[in-house]
Amino acid sequence: MHGGMVHKIRIACLLFMLLIILVDSYAVNRDMYRQRRQDVRLLLPRNSVAVFFSAPTSTCVENGSCAYHYDDDLYYLTGIDEPHAMLLIFADEQKFKGEILYVQPKSNQGNGHMGIDQAKKRFGVQTVLRSTEFLNTTINFNSFDRILFNDIPDNTLDTNLKGDLHELVVAFRNKTNFPDNFDAGAFAIYNKIRDAANGKPLEEVVNIVNQELINKPELSNNKLLLDFVYAGEKERRKILQELPSSKLSYYPLQDILNKMREIKHYEEIKLVQRAVDITTSAMNEAIKAVRVGMDEKELEGVAAYMLAQQGVNFSTLPRIASGGKGCNPSYSKNNGIVKNADLVELEFGGKYRG
Repeated sequence: MHGGMVHKIRIACLLFMLLIILVDSYAVNRDMYRQRRQDVRLLLPRNSVAVFFSAPTSTCVENGSCAYHYDDDLYYLTGIDEPHAMLLIFADEQKFKGEILYVQPKSNQGNGHMGIDQAKKRFGVQTVLRSTEFLNTTINFNSFDRILFNDIPDNTLDTNLKGDLHELVVAFRNKTNFPDNFDAGAFAIYNKIRDAANGKPLEEVVNIVNQELINKPELSNNKLLLDFVYAGEKERRKILQELPSSKLSYYPLQDILNKMREIKHYEEIKLVQRAVDITTSAMNEAIKAVRVGMDEKELEGVAAYMLAQQGVNFSTLPRIASGGKGCNPSYSKNNGIVKNADLVELEFGGKYRG
């Protein structure tokens, strides 16, 4: 082989190794994911199980024509960024070693799924099973006092995969006797009220309910909650006794995760800084690309490309508003033309490694 060619290959190899080092320097150690799951377990109510689903896919994701947007919570706890997965965390660490991750098996045809062995290695989950095994699981969900979840995906795509997200959700609903018209938001507040009333004065509980009604406008017409706020003490105690109950709830799971996210560890601070650097870089490139006569869609493409190229995962495209359209916060068509002396508003961001 020619000496010059060997030299070029060595340089290429060194550059490749440097790229790996740069990428890995922003990777979250699997021990961090393991610690997060342990923290969740310690904060779960006694005799409960927490359930996390991957985000739904779409037809374009399945045929490879668009990117998949992973579920934030599942990624936060495992680092898994692929579809058709499910995580269970048990308050009792003796049950199934405290956790089970269900994933799609790896295919020789290369379907984008890492498979069981790689999932164990990458995420440090104690028990990893094929997603099809949940369909016939012997776990008795009726034995738990609380079944906690953040979101039950709706309108899941029924793919040709065995144990896909659609089948996982259907199986979960069947195994937990999940009501068709279950109001998860209302029952979360009912449980929160019940827990708070055990150790707080009723006036403090009323303040909690008021704050929840502000945060969740869709519950502003809930008669039971409004009656509780405006009733006298005797009537409030009666309402407390009559509050509907259900072991299904996303309270206190979301509160647990929100509290955990308030504390950033060294690896997470590095990721935040990296996200800032990427966004700044994309913004600078977009600003340099602006010119009179440019289509907003073209500028959108510049920003989206710069974000995606550097590993940013985003569910909404950048918002580009030129001229007076920038005054309309709901404008998102990006179909205008940049004119001379226009003020151009660029609004974008995304998720970087959860």
